[in-house]
Amino acid sequence: MADNNESNLTADDENKLIAQRREKLQQLRQQREAFPNDFERKHRSAELIEEFDDKDADELKQLASPAVVAGRIIRMRGPFVVIQDGYGQMQ
Repeated sequence: MADNNESNLTADDENKLIAQRREKLQQLRQQREAFPNDFERKHRSAELIEEFDDKDADELKQLASPAVVAGRIIRMRGPFVVIQDGYGQMQ
């Protein structure tokens, strides 16, 4: 029986926590957009690969053009990251 009371308290605590979070979310929505997504992708991986694949390291350093991509991080090993978007993968 003691176990049932403890589990009920846990469920009650969880319900209170959920209610608090919903209240905070409602307050955020009243103040501003709750989940802003203002990141703008400028390039696709396939475009960058096509444009820069034939360049060597010195040419790339001279260009020094920034790239803005969006995707999922597939692998991270040391300083290397593989990003995948809907058009391909790049390191």
